Amino acid sequence: MSHVGVCVPCGRALVCAKNEVSVEVTYWSGPLYNELFSGDLWRCPDCGRELILGIARQPFASKNVVGSIEYDRIKRELKAAGERVYLMRPSNGRTPVRL
Repeated sequence: MSHVGVCVPCGRALVCAKNEVSVEVTYWSGPLYNELFSGDLWRCPDCGRELILGIARQPFASKNVVGSIEYDRIKRELKAAGERVYLMRPSNGRTPVRL
C-alpha cells in the first residue's frame, strides 16, 4: 500500500518538493513557548498546492517565555540561508496539541 498523498481537487499524487523544512509551532496554553520541528514539503504537480508531512515527534529547538539564545540563533541561521520557516496554526483557534 502506498503512503503518497493525493491532491483532492486534481486527483494527482503529491511529489516531495523538499525534505527537512522547518515548521514553527506556538503553544498558547500556560506559558507561551515555541518549538521548531522538521518536516517534508510535498506539492501537487498540477495545481501547486503544498502540504507538510512527516513532522518529527521531537523539536530540534524550543523557546519559552524567557527566551532561548540557541532558538534565536537557529532562526537567524535559517533566515540567513534563505530557508522558509512554515507556521503551524490551529484551525479552530485553540492551542495545537503537542506532537
